[in-house]
Amino acid sequence: MSSIARRGLITAAAAVIAVAALSAQEPAVTVIKAGKLIDTVTGQVLANQTIVIKGDTIEAIGASLAVPAGAAIIDLSGAVVLPGLIDMHVHINGQARSSTAPTSSSSARAPAC
Repeated sequence: MSSIARRGLITAAAAVIAVAALSAQEPAVTVIKAGKLIDTVTGQVLANQTIVIKGDTIEAIGASLAVPAGAAIIDLSGAVVLPGLIDMHVHINGQARSSTAPTSSSSARAPAC
């Protein structure tokens, strides 16, 4: 085997090992300190809760959970938290604008019904 082929093989092997090592790492851990938490199962509002998130999964919720070493901490102790909720509502105000749409200063008016 030539030295160029050997170097290419070593480089490829190193890349495979690096990718395997990166994918084997533990997911990031984030801790949210919530002032109030709405429990949608029981309907209760719980005070001073800790939410532990590993990767993209909520691992634990409770009042006296230990914060894992190295976790990123988000302090929402002055807020109400509802885990898993995505606020999908929108407010539609005014008129859509485009290059052909009349503006408020335009003399164009809608016909009277």
